[in-house]
Amino acid sequence: MTMKKLFLITLILTSCSDSDKITSYRIDGENAKVLWKGSTTDHSHTGSFEVDGYAKADLEGNLTEGEFSIPISSIDNYDLTGDVKIQLLEHLKSPDFFNALKYPKASFKLIRSVPNTENSQGLNQLISGEFTLLGTTKMITFPARVIVDKKKIEVKAQFTLNRTEYGMVSYTDPDEMLYVLPEVEIDLNIKGTKDA
Repeated sequence: MTMKKLFLITLILTSCSDSDKITSYRIDGENAKVLWKGSTTDHSHTGSFEVDGYAKADLEGNLTEGEFSIPISSIDNYDLTGDVKIQLLEHLKSPDFFNALKYPKASFKLIRSVPNTENSQGLNQLISGEFTLLGTTKMITFPARVIVDKKKIEVKAQFTLNRTEYGMVSYTDPDEMLYVLPEVEIDLNIKGTKDA
């Protein structure tokens, strides 16, 4: 066998090996939720958004790529019922908050995911990416628990977002009758399945 043929075979095998190390997963609203909690000084509301998108990971469990879309129309509330619940959801979709007609989606684009050296409470990855809300994009970083195998992926994380940093500034005056705290608690529960 000539050196040229040997080189070509080695190159092909290496390319196949590299592609086999990366697995792509589909994320959909049936298996992925972003839970939220917004608070005033004397009460709070909880709910969720659906998430669609994809993620890629290597065999070591590191996320290598991912983009996620959050339809604002999918917002739900868990602590109210009936007309009061409907009124809250419509208010949250209004220009006072998410302005869903102008900005129908929020999004997150993965920039990097590295092993979390602290790794407390099973949070084995430190995820960084670009989060876009109300047309404003900012880099955010948070620790997460990432579980990967050849058939599925699971990402769990808890952190806070300051809504005012994205232009959501209604009800931010403590002297107003309704004062909504700037910090919103986020609980990610993302599950995906391997692409066919």
